[in-house]
Amino acid sequence: MELAGLGGRRQKITKGKKGECTMAYDYRCSACGCTLDANEICDCRKEPEKRTITRADWAEAGDFNKCAKPGDWVEEDIVEEFRNCLPPINMRAGYLQVGEPYSHDYDPEKDRWRPTFGTFIKRGEHWTYCGNCFAGAITEPPKTIGKEH
Repeated sequence: MELAGLGGRRQKITKGKKGECTMAYDYRCSACGCTLDANEICDCRKEPEKRTITRADWAEAGDFNKCAKPGDWVEEDIVEEFRNCLPPINMRAGYLQVGEPYSHDYDPEKDRWRPTFGTFIKRGEHWTYCGNCFAGAITEPPKTIGKEH
């Protein structure tokens, strides 16, 4: 038996009775190594499904941050609600940061605590929730453990 690497799959050559050769393909995920069927995409590589947060989701959770996670799509009327409740800290085409800080996080680049704001960006036709980011940013700050006020 011989195995030859073929970019994410291995070819297995076996000798049968009377010297005949048969081939079979052993497909494996190059990231995690699990066995796959031909043309199957491994779960570790699949894009997570995008959720669209609605007003009903928000009402059911009672708190926007309990129902929405960074990367979720958000209905436009929710973005309008955040835009109109207070003057935004940042607003330009396809970008909105809510006007009141959600919390304060430590910024290792500036070596100080800074406010974070609910942040939304518009990608294509969908508004995407980015989380609670520093002013002007679109990614949440890294979580620090043990840093005291």
